[in-house]
Amino acid sequence: MSQGLYIRHGLFPRIPLYFFSASREVLASPLEGEQLQCQPLEPANLPNLVHIDALTLGLSRARHHRFLLGESDMRGFDFYTGEDWFFGAHDTSFRP
Repeated sequence: MSQGLYIRHGLFPRIPLYFFSASREVLASPLEGEQLQCQPLEPANLPNLVHIDALTLGLSRARHHRFLLGESDMRGFDFYTGEDWFFGAHDTSFRP
């Protein structure tokens, strides 16, 4: 659904989601290797997000992340393995 919406507005994926497939057995089996960890987004971790944004997008979204951290009905999460940070996410479904 979302992929079709993005394509309709001119945003094309590098690898369409429809190209991926897996058997039920593979998906139901336990994952091997190091797993992603998740923790609440803290202002002290913003440099990690700014670095990830710079590498992936070529620009900083520090102001965007700081704004979202200040929203009372928003919470953020960091995803990482060990010392490697992957991304941060903001969730609007949180209601304190």
